[in-house]
Amino acid sequence: MLSIPPQLLRTVLLFSLGSALLLSNALTWYIGQSRQVASLRDAYFERVFWLSFSMSDKATELVDTSNWAGLEIHFSVLKSQPEVVYLFLRGMDDEILYAYDDDVVEEYDPEIITWDVPKAAVLENRGIVGDPKEYQSGKYELREQFLLKDSEVHGELRGRVGERVFEAKRELQHWGEPVGILHIGFSEKPLQENVAESQSSLLMIELLLLLFGLLLSGWVARRVAKPLERITEEQRRIQDLRLDGEFELKSPIVEVDSLSRSLDAMRTSLRAFQIYMPAELVRELILRGEDAALGGQERELSILFADIAEFTSISEELKPEELMLQLSEYLGLLAEIIRAHSGTVDKYLGDGVMAFWGAPVQSDHHASDACRAALECRNRIQELNEAWQAQGKKPFWSRIGIHTGNTLVGNVGSANRMNYTVVGDSVNLASRLEGINKIYQTNIIVSSETQEEGGSQFLFRPLDTVRVKGKQRGVKIFELVDSKERASEKQKQFCAEFSRGVWAYNVRRFDQAHEVFKQLSETFPDDVPTQIYLRRSHRFSIVPPSVDWEPIIDLEPRFKTQADI
Repeated sequence: MLSIPPQLLRTVLLFSLGSALLLSNALTWYIGQSRQVASLRDAYFERVFWLSFSMSDKATELVDTSNWAGLEIHFSVLKSQPEVVYLFLRGMDDEILYAYDDDVVEEYDPEIITWDVPKAAVLENRGIVGDPKEYQSGKYELREQFLLKDSEVHGELRGRVGERVFEAKRELQHWGEPVGILHIGFSEKPLQENVAESQSSLLMIELLLLLFGLLLSGWVARRVAKPLERITEEQRRIQDLRLDGEFELKSPIVEVDSLSRSLDAMRTSLRAFQIYMPAELVRELILRGEDAALGGQERELSILFADIAEFTSISEELKPEELMLQLSEYLGLLAEIIRAHSGTVDKYLGDGVMAFWGAPVQSDHHASDACRAALECRNRIQELNEAWQAQGKKPFWSRIGIHTGNTLVGNVGSANRMNYTVVGDSVNLASRLEGINKIYQTNIIVSSETQEEGGSQFLFRPLDTVRVKGKQRGVKIFELVDSKERASEKQKQFCAEFSRGVWAYNVRRFDQAHEVFKQLSETFPDDVPTQIYLRRSHRFSIVPPSVDWEPIIDLEPRFKTQADI
C-alpha cells in the first residue's frame, strides 16, 4: 500500500490549494481587467460622444450662417484638449469648411476655402485606410481610424503616422436639413493610460489577494494535515502497541473526526485485548504481517517462575477481598517489571507468575534480562512490603527460579482459542528451581546455564548440585545475589569464601571445607546454605563417603527442609 508521509501530504495540499488559488486569481484578474477595460472604453467613448455633441450643436448654426470667425472661436476650446488629434468640418459636397491645422490657419478665407492638395487627400483617404470597425450607427458614428501623417495643433505633435485614433463623425442638421459633417479625431493614449493604471491597481489587488489566499491555503493545509499527522503518529503507536495515555482529536472535517474516533475505539479494544495476550507477541505478528497459527519452534529461552512464600498461611489470615487486592497489586508489579525488561508474561499461576525471555522477539541477552528483572522484582517487592507493613498489611515474600535452555515456544490450543506459551523440560526445571528456594531459604536460584549466559555482570553464589524429579543428571544451581555494580564488598568476599568452601567440599577436602564454613557461620549465623554445608562437611570429615560418591543431592519429595539434606 502506498504510504504518504504527513509532511508530503501537507505540501501536496498546500501546492494544490495554491495552484487552484493562483488559477482562480488569474481567471478573476483576466475577467476583471477585461470588464475594466470595457468600462473605461465605454466611459471614454461616452465623453467623446458628448464632447462632439456639444461642438456640433453650436457649430450647426454657425455653419448655416457662414459665421467662420465664430466657428473658429467655437472650436478653439478643443485646442486645449490634448486628446484631440485633429478636427475638420466638411460640407455636404465634401468641401472642407474648417480644419484644425496650424499650416492652414493663415489661409483661412470665409468665402473660398483653398486647401493644400496633399492635406485634402489625406483627409479624404482616411475613411478607406485599413478595415475600420464601426462602434455606433445612426447620425453619430465613432470610427477607428489610422493616421496617414503626423498631426500637429499649434506646433504641438498630437499624433504620429500609423497611430490609431477614434474619430467621432456627427452630421450637422439645421431644421432637418444637413449642412455639414463634423469629424473629430481623439487619441487612444488617454484610454491606454487609464487602462494601464487600472490594470496595475487591479494587479496589485490580485497579488494581495493571492498572498492572503496562500496564507489561508497554508492555514487550511495545516488544519487538514496536522490532524492527519497526529492520526499517523497514533497509528504507529498502536502498531507498536504503545497504548498508554489518551488520544483525543476534534476536527471540523467529518472524515478525519470519524477516523480519529475509530482509532480511539481500536486503541481501547487493543488495550483490553493486551491484558489477555502478550503485547510482544501481537507486536511481532503485526511487524511480520502474520496471523496467529498453531505450532511452535525450538529456541533457547530463559524461563522465570515467581511464587509467594507461605501463601497458603497468608491467605487463611486475610479476607478474600483484601487478599485479592493485595495479590493484584503484587502481580501487577511483577508484570510491569518483567515487561520493562523485555520479558513476556506467559500466565498467572494463582499466587505466581510464569514468564520467559527470547520470544517472540529473539534476543542474544535473554538470560541477563531475566536476571535483571528478577533482581528488580526482589528489590521492588521489598519496598512494597515495607509500605504494606506500615499500613498493617501482611508482606509477600517472593521466591524466584530461572533456567536457560532450549524450549519449545509457540501457539498451543485450538484454531478458535490458543495460547502462546512455552513447554518442555526447561520449563519444568525452572519451576523446580523456584521451589528449591524453600530448602535453602534463598530468594533467587538460577541454573548453571543461566549463570553462564548471565556472564560477569552479576554476583552468583554456588549453592549445590541437585537432581530434581524427572532429571537423571545433576543440575548445578546458584543463588543470584546481586549485580556486580550494586553488590557490596562484604557480599563479594562472602561469595568468594563460600565458593572456596564448596570447591573443597566437592573435591572431598571435607576438613578444609568444614573450616571455611565454620568461619562463615560465625560471621553469618543465619545463612542457611552455610549451615547446610557446615553439617555435611562435619559429617563427612568424621565418616567419609564411598569412593564413588558424587556431590549431588537427590531432591525427592521427602526432602522438604534443609535438615533433610
